[in-house]
Amino acid sequence: MARRKPDLDTAVVRGRWRLVFAKPEGWFGRLSTMRGGLFTLIFKKFAEGWKIVHDHSAEFTVLGMKLPIGRIYGSGNTTPDLSSLIAADTFRPYLERDSSNGDMPNVTSFSGIYELPAGRGHRFASTGVGDALLGGWSLNAILSLQSGMPVTVTQATNNNSFAGFALQRPNIVGNPSLPPGQRTPARYFNTAAFATAPQFVIGTASRNPVRGPAYRDLDVALVKNLALPLETSLQFRAEMFDVTNTPAFSQPNGSFGSAAFGSITSTTTDPRVMQFALRLSR
Repeated sequence: MARRKPDLDTAVVRGRWRLVFAKPEGWFGRLSTMRGGLFTLIFKKFAEGWKIVHDHSAEFTVLGMKLPIGRIYGSGNTTPDLSSLIAADTFRPYLERDSSNGDMPNVTSFSGIYELPAGRGHRFASTGVGDALLGGWSLNAILSLQSGMPVTVTQATNNNSFAGFALQRPNIVGNPSLPPGQRTPARYFNTAAFATAPQFVIGTASRNPVRGPAYRDLDVALVKNLALPLETSLQFRAEMFDVTNTPAFSQPNGSFGSAAFGSITSTTTDPRVMQFALRLSR
């Protein structure tokens, strides 16, 4: 029985990784981060001209914090946008162990190239006018899919500021996540799952109890390569970014007690964009 020859046009790479590190004692105390995950990479080339690459990463990032009590008092922690790095309650450190702000559990990308089977080197339209008109065309596409990142939730009115506490988190009284069909820019997560933490109460919400919107993007490019005399080539490119015109929303407001709590008021990328380019090279 003849042995099957290996497929030299296909490659699959799979693996796992884990990273644990701790930053030394400093202004914010000791920070420890644990990251790990799985990855898959697939490449396939077809005789007809298809080339496909698939990359998928599944990961988790957990940030833990160990701060001495003195770190949460006084006016030292006044730098803006650092609420996720400040311990709200040193007596309940388990509330500080949560997904890191940059944690994206799933990151997937597909990229493909289709070369039109015509022109020089092909059986169809391989010479003359046919090669000039139909040869050298390719269609490129990249699809990117990413999970949403955690959202830090704090209380707009800090009822414990008189005692020197840098922040106060609300109490959590329900499930803050909404079904995908109920998420809108005006109310992306369940704002009713939070309640005001009164004076002398730290608040039971964790540092990052909800996740922001996911990211979806499809880019395509139509490319024409034309060989010219004197070892010169001309390339024409027609590119379209965000083909589906899917908005890439920013993170929802995490300030409990403010009018905008739970809402999204901006996007992180431009709408659909088209551009054309010519490149002459030797």
